Amino acid sequence: MGLLDKVAGLFRPAGPSETPFLQEYDNLQQLGAGSSGVIYTAQHRQSRDTRVIKKMKCATPEARRRLHRELEVCLGINHENIIRYLGYQQKDGSHWVLAEYFRGSTLRQFLREALANPKARPPFLTGRDFLVVFLQAVRGLQHVHSRGFLHLDIKPENIMASGLSKSAGISGERVALQKGTEVIRLESAERARAIKVKILDFGVSIREGEQAPVGGSIFYLSPEVADGKKVGGEGISQRSDIYSLGATMYELATGDPPYLPEFFAKKGKNWTLFWKEYEALPKLTRSAYEKEMLESRRSKEPDFGRIPYGEAVRQILKKCLEYPIARRYAQTYTLLKDAEVLCENL
Repeated sequence: MGLLDKVAGLFRPAGPSETPFLQEYDNLQQLGAGSSGVIYTAQHRQSRDTRVIKKMKCATPEARRRLHRELEVCLGINHENIIRYLGYQQKDGSHWVLAEYFRGSTLRQFLREALANPKARPPFLTGRDFLVVFLQAVRGLQHVHSRGFLHLDIKPENIMASGLSKSAGISGERVALQKGTEVIRLESAERARAIKVKILDFGVSIREGEQAPVGGSIFYLSPEVADGKKVGGEGISQRSDIYSLGATMYELATGDPPYLPEFFAKKGKNWTLFWKEYEALPKLTRSAYEKEMLESRRSKEPDFGRIPYGEAVRQILKKCLEYPIARRYAQTYTLLKDAEVLCENL
């Protein structure tokens, strides 16, 4: 580290501002646990509102950096399609985060449950429900971009939804034909209005123009991110998040990401069943599969004919997943306008 770096470090903020909140909550109930910490539900002592409290150790500088960036993004956002963070404090060597309680599941959980039945086939959502999820996800992402951040880890694990029921409208509306078209439309509209979507996990986010370490999931990364391009210009930009969202929605529509290594193609239709087996492969083997997968992204387009929601949806998702990058949506604002046109008659 040079002298200038040391001097600059003296003027960097030590971390996010603390807003102690733990003393205001009781009735902590463990909701989940992982390598990064423990998640609880808790109730406010006075209002009795339910919130989520995360307890994290953040033992490494990288873990602290990711937490600080997530707090920077989420503590400053109040948008219905982004998970809200409400407070932060340090206590007893741990980092504690207060967040809204959102009763939903990730799109990954939804897909796994939908595919648990060996006879399951897409579509897993009605066209109306699919478009509502898509529109809300685009709205959330556009708000992130409007504040100058790139998410860079959009994937089914990082989008939560409530109000989804697997194959709810598909089989239900077929059975209900005797009710009459208007009744079916009313029930479908009521179900769609109940859907709520939230984007979460901003740990690898960066500011637009910021040259910082970039992460994300190899199955949803845009080619320019996977290639290690720089931020800005024809490199990493809003287009990169748009690609990842397009890949996520393609999977929600078809059951598979747009590109998979040959390993999964040989195993069967539900690729998530074989994820642990794939992770157990030698690193060099996985690298070879992933190199082949990335080359496919540059050289051929996905099979958009598998998308069961009509040509207009196919064309929008195609424009999200375009390569070279110049053919892709340049800004989320433009994508949002096209999604709103699709949804205006819902």
